[in-house]
Amino acid sequence: MQRKVLFFSGSFQYGVADNFIQGLIQALNAYHYDVIKIDLSNKAELKQQLSAVMEYEIAFTFSLNALGNDLLPYLAKVRAAPFYTLLLDHPLHSLQRFFGTHMTLLCVDLQHVRFALALSMQAHFFPHAVTVDDLEPRANASARQGILFPASYFDPNHHWPAIQQYFPLAAGLMQQNSIDNITELLLELDFMQTNKAPRIALDKHSITLLVYCDLYLRGRKRNQLITQCAEAGISLNIIGNGWIPERQIAVHQYLPAENFTVLQQRIANSRYVLHQAPGFTHALHERLLYPLLHNTPVLTQDNTFLQQYFSNNNSICFYRDVNHLKAILDSANEVYDEQGRQLALQKEQWLHRLQHLLL
Repeated sequence: MQRKVLFFSGSFQYGVADNFIQGLIQALNAYHYDVIKIDLSNKAELKQQLSAVMEYEIAFTFSLNALGNDLLPYLAKVRAAPFYTLLLDHPLHSLQRFFGTHMTLLCVDLQHVRFALALSMQAHFFPHAVTVDDLEPRANASARQGILFPASYFDPNHHWPAIQQYFPLAAGLMQQNSIDNITELLLELDFMQTNKAPRIALDKHSITLLVYCDLYLRGRKRNQLITQCAEAGISLNIIGNGWIPERQIAVHQYLPAENFTVLQQRIANSRYVLHQAPGFTHALHERLLYPLLHNTPVLTQDNTFLQQYFSNNNSICFYRDVNHLKAILDSANEVYDEQGRQLALQKEQWLHRLQHLLL
């Protein structure tokens, strides 16, 4: 008899989360687990679904972003089983769901693991991976066009007034050039430091403000890159939500967010994909891995973790700054070899992630 896994899912803004869920369930099935999927966004059928679960012994529970934890008190047979949750973002974004629980956190960035361990949580490195279905035919080199930049709009000014008013310490720190992402801010605030207490306590108020800081830093960095590319004459095909006309720069092309399956075909037909990590400095990301799967070179800024991970891989092009990026593009003679694709197929599927967790 197959072992049962309870999988809590929900409604997510971007189709990539649904792609992750599909890949994880396929991988669990490959390891001979029978997955019972509970859609928490389907309120009408939730009670009936949960009642059915009580008939089974559950080997473990899985979820994204700590969804489902609030239901455990009502599920006696599930409470004793291990609970793994994949955090798609920095733990701060889901902290109020998991803090103080017995969940095992699966973090997409090594620095996220470090933060979770400092909170006395169980945590493991579990970076993004790919779901491999029947792949569409890939375009040849001559048919590939443009530099694709999958990126929704983040308004850095949206949360800035609240940060200035209620968190002036962070506001001052983030004006320093050295503060580029949320991990660097947390380190400046003495989180994750040996023999040092953080300069602020974590509570509902401070967690919310730190999330605001994360969104501010992402928006600032993303908009800087887009502006610098325009100034250097680098035209991008920007695809994502929120790019209303007044936020657009004439040199770039803007497209609304697409279904993730459609986006993959666009990745396969692009000359390059430009990747900018959303504050993840010690991580893999689907915007790195899916281009490799589709044999499309990736442009990404110098990063020690990635340079070591992808050493001698011609599918990843590292640049120091936008001037260096421009020089790479001007001199590039792309060779669409199979190196990156084979890496994705042999090492970066969800099957490989679960192997280290379950076996």
